[in-house]
Amino acid sequence: MATASPAMNIPSRGYLVLYRLGAVNHCPGCSRSHWHVGRTMAECAYCSTAVSIKHEELRA
Repeated sequence: MATASPAMNIPSRGYLVLYRLGAVNHCPGCSRSHWHVGRTMAECAYCSTAVSIKHEELRA
């Protein structure tokens, strides 16, 4: 039986906030949804909360 990867074990890693491309994303700090999006991070336009962007893995 295979063991779950640490990334999939939520109790051991904690809550992970990610910006998802192509979805409505609400800021965890102020609940608004206007973002400045870069290559690796997205920043809330109102309260400057920064979160990582969830990149979909490329499948061949």
